[in-house]
Amino acid sequence: MVLFIGDGPLVQDRGRQPARPVQGPHRGRIRAHGWADWYNNARLHSRLDYLTPAEYEAAYYSQQSPRRPALV
Repeated sequence: MVLFIGDGPLVQDRGRQPARPVQGPHRGRIRAHGWADWYNNARLHSRLDYLTPAEYEAAYYSQQSPRRPALV
């Protein structure tokens, strides 16, 4: 599949998502940012026992004992 990015060159899209024309670089950045946000924050990670990063972080901090602030 080929992804059209504005009037610029064509970029190969390895078949993960259907190719759709991107109308200008701003919309392309918005789409890429949305995908990166999903990939990093909402996707289930196998290395995190199939939890989202937010769920894993919440579980991690719930197991930690509270730290006292250092006295100055």
